[in-house]
Amino acid sequence: MRTIMTNIDQKNNENKELYSNNNLKITQMDRNKNMAISDSELETLQNQYLATKIALENNQEPKKQQKLTQACNKARKALEKYYYEQSLPTLPLQIHEMTEDEDTLLIQKTKKEIIIAFPVNGLKTKSAEILSACSLLESEYFEPDELKIITPAGIFFDAGIELKDLNGNTIPEGTENVYCLAGDTKLHALVKAAYTLNIRAQTGEGETVILRNVRIREFDNIREYGRYIRMNNSLARHLRLQEKTEIAEMAEPGEFIRAVNKAIREYHLPGSIAMRIFNNNQAITPKNMRHIMQGSFESSGQYIKQGEEFINMIKEKFREDCYKQYPFKAVLKLSESLSSDSLVPVGLEKAMVLLQSLTPDDIAEIQRQTTIKAEILFSILNQKQTNQPG
Repeated sequence: MRTIMTNIDQKNNENKELYSNNNLKITQMDRNKNMAISDSELETLQNQYLATKIALENNQEPKKQQKLTQACNKARKALEKYYYEQSLPTLPLQIHEMTEDEDTLLIQKTKKEIIIAFPVNGLKTKSAEILSACSLLESEYFEPDELKIITPAGIFFDAGIELKDLNGNTIPEGTENVYCLAGDTKLHALVKAAYTLNIRAQTGEGETVILRNVRIREFDNIREYGRYIRMNNSLARHLRLQEKTEIAEMAEPGEFIRAVNKAIREYHLPGSIAMRIFNNNQAITPKNMRHIMQGSFESSGQYIKQGEEFINMIKEKFREDCYKQYPFKAVLKLSESLSSDSLVPVGLEKAMVLLQSLTPDDIAEIQRQTTIKAEILFSILNQKQTNQPG
């Protein structure tokens, strides 16, 4: 980063004697809160955070613990805020330059701090993607030497394209040491995640991340750059849901994901429906999906057993039609609809009771249909729950 602070841990050792008094006055932070921005602002924020951190570490009075924790968190956030407000922050990269002759390929590795730029109308990265990328960078299974391509920003300036830095500030045209990413959304997420983790490292939490195997590729103009991006991302896509569940089972074969994949394989169900069946008809959120991929999500054992009973009931009632989606969709839809005797959803458990009450004549009527089987089944089940005594 352009604004480099003294490593907090080193400073911690140097200043511990100065701040070892357990009765440190936290109100000192408030007196400095409205200081005008100056060259000493960073040092002031560092000292405030360091003081509260040492006071918290040395505290032996339970009554003070909560207040000191809040003060420490407040000081840390103020320090992080300072970094996020700076213009033209840099990111440490390990640049690879290759030279080769007839028999030898030489790679020269150089650490370089550069300004990463993003075209104002370029690829967007969601906060959830950055959060996932942070977990990826901290994982022992992350492949650090996957190729990453950057390009000098001159072609963007020449084309009149506005560029933003890692903190969202406009980069003045002609600024030196500025590079843009020549990759997909994964590269964008990794770069922003590395920056996020490095700001945390500046407060003594975690280690500095240096992205490796970064190569510089130059383009004559913005059109050549665009064609490069288009061609090299033409096959890129996110993993499909079933691909995610298969990978999740290989990595962490929990009871929930095994049941989901079995239903997908045997009954040809979409992953979204299979997951709801074994999670009491609750939709799987993007956050849930990240936890599934990381092996940290598990549905209730009761819900998994209920899902198995639900599938067996569909198989028993509909026979060959159990391999079609309409029985599952209709019952799940009923489960979400409001009960006739209250303003609460029917729920999957009650919907299964209604499913069990279907007669052979009901099934025959449904199966005579050609295109609206799900609608007819839902209508029959809904009528049964309406006619049920409260």
